[in-house]
Amino acid sequence: MFSKHTTCHYCKQPIEKGVKNCPHCNTLNPGVRVKEVLVWTVGMIVVLYLLTYTKS
Repeated sequence: MFSKHTTCHYCKQPIEKGVKNCPHCNTLNPGVRVKEVLVWTVGMIVVLYLLTYTKS
């Protein structure tokens, strides 16, 4: 099924999903990649734009 582990984007060590700091290198949000954040942000902007566009 789904893995409960991922890798730290900085040190590439295995970590549990959802941890706030990497236990190996102490990086903040080690499982979140910049690309994922950008895709989510752009997606939300598009959804909000469509919601406001259809109500006008």
